[in-house]
Amino acid sequence: MYKRIASASAVLMLLCGLLLSSSAVAAQGPTPQDSDTAWQAYYWNNMALAGEPAYHTSESTLDHNWGTGRPYPAIQADQFSARWTRYLDLSGTYRFTATSDDGIRVYLDGIQIIGEWYDHGTKTVSVDKVLSAGHHWVVVEYYENGGDAVARLSCCLLYT
Repeated sequence: MYKRIASASAVLMLLCGLLLSSSAVAAQGPTPQDSDTAWQAYYWNNMALAGEPAYHTSESTLDHNWGTGRPYPAIQADQFSARWTRYLDLSGTYRFTATSDDGIRVYLDGIQIIGEWYDHGTKTVSVDKVLSAGHHWVVVEYYENGGDAVARLSCCLLYT
């Protein structure tokens, strides 16, 4: 009987120790992540970002001027769409500048900050955002209908 009580007591102490250590980890919060080193780029052979992407790659910058050409051999020259995603660690006031020839949308932490989702010639739009220190999710969506194809996004620090 004494052995069972001792082993039950040991198990109880072990469980309490695990609970306390996991509570301490939870109180510290998640470990901050680094910024992604590249954009994850997904391309579709339709203008609606619909279905499975026809092509996926990593791109170091989001700065494209394809003219009347195609982004990649697997993607048609007109009537395609793309989505780029990336986490960035930012803090301060930033200017997001999007240039596109046809439609572009930019989302920051799930909120649309630029919405030019219609056919147009090359156009540039900027928006300034004050960001608390931390990890921010940036998503850019783009479609090309016809003619020239341009998709660019820059983000520059204005104030800390």
